[in-house]
Amino acid sequence: MVKGETYERYKGISTYNKDGRKSFYELLSQFFKLKEAGWIAEKVYDSKSLDEFGINLPSFCFKTKKKGKALWILSGIHGEEPAGPNAIAENIAFLIELGKKIPIVLFPLCNPVGYVLN
Repeated sequence: MVKGETYERYKGISTYNKDGRKSFYELLSQFFKLKEAGWIAEKVYDSKSLDEFGINLPSFCFKTKKKGKALWILSGIHGEEPAGPNAIAENIAFLIELGKKIPIVLFPLCNPVGYVLN
């Protein structure tokens, strides 16, 4: 985990789901498998707290320890476009394997509030 950070606290966050997207908690639980596989995790942003959540929603960056020219992946910029973060969550095992071969910098959910609210 990022020092002092746990995704368990986001378990109760209700996420817009009429389009079948994973919950915010489900996404984080998948993304943090990268950390478990040895990637570096950094919280890069905390959204302003919205009354309906009562807590800030973070955005994380994950990067391999491998150095050099890297593949950069940014996803989840627009809340009404959930395909990117969901595809990343469903392909974590592939990214872990790819990260053993090439450097990767991954921002899997840049706009957590937009994602949760659609």
